[in-house]
Amino acid sequence: MLRRFLTASLLFLFASPLRAFSPGPAHTRVELLSESTSLSPGATVWLAIRFQMDKDWHIYWKNPGDAGMPPSVDWKLPPGLTVGPLEWPAPEKIVQTPLVSYGYLNEATLLAPVTVAPNAPTGRAVTIAAHIHWLECEKLCVPADGDVSLVRPVTGGAPEPDPQTAPAFAAARARVPLADAGWRFVARAAKDVVHLVATPPEGAPRIRDAWFFSEDRGVFDNAAPQKWRSSGDHYELDLQRTDISTGPITMVRGMLVSDAGWRGPDSERALDVQAPVQDAPASNSGGTLP
Repeated sequence: MLRRFLTASLLFLFASPLRAFSPGPAHTRVELLSESTSLSPGATVWLAIRFQMDKDWHIYWKNPGDAGMPPSVDWKLPPGLTVGPLEWPAPEKIVQTPLVSYGYLNEATLLAPVTVAPNAPTGRAVTIAAHIHWLECEKLCVPADGDVSLVRPVTGGAPEPDPQTAPAFAAARARVPLADAGWRFVARAAKDVVHLVATPPEGAPRIRDAWFFSEDRGVFDNAAPQKWRSSGDHYELDLQRTDISTGPITMVRGMLVSDAGWRGPDSERALDVQAPVQDAPASNSGGTLP
């Protein structure tokens, strides 16, 4: 009961504007990277916002869990440039009993595509900038913000790759959830539990354990155990709903994370999940992983 009260209270607290907190010294460094040294009309290039935290400090995922606030980005782009949604790497569970949050320790890199209009003039340099807010926490939390920018020429040729930033982008993509990997998902709603059913593609490696991170805050109990189990030709995972999640759920959205790698050893640890919810309870029968 205490944990539920704290969770509801912190959800309300961290929904308040960031200016409600007293600012303090930043324990996080943030920078803007580009995968390319140039831009080109009609082409899309990738940007990265890299956060580097002091030892033992963390920031939050887009669903921060029981407490916290995700980073927000206010892009400042010249005419003719548009930016797409952020791509978030797989988070970690951050346990501060009785609360469980989702976030990043040490370092996190968010990716974003930027597209140049086909009729954008060439022979000029443009500035891409962003103002970023984030909440950084260790034992206490400190709101912080910063400005980042970079300048790139708009040329008539294809965008030139930047070899200096290539390792950072490769590492960031390795942590982004794998999509369109052949896995099929459906969810079945029971009274207080949603059963997630995951059917692997032919030839997929055996996954012995996985944890589901929900994109939607307040829907599932972050501290509740999740038992990943095999059942015939598929896997099942029970997701406990929170007391404040009383409305119907039509889609389970988030990612499954497994240290095994979804395409074998040393492959992607995170798998994108978009599972439509059916109003029929799943059977709990079936085999277990050996």
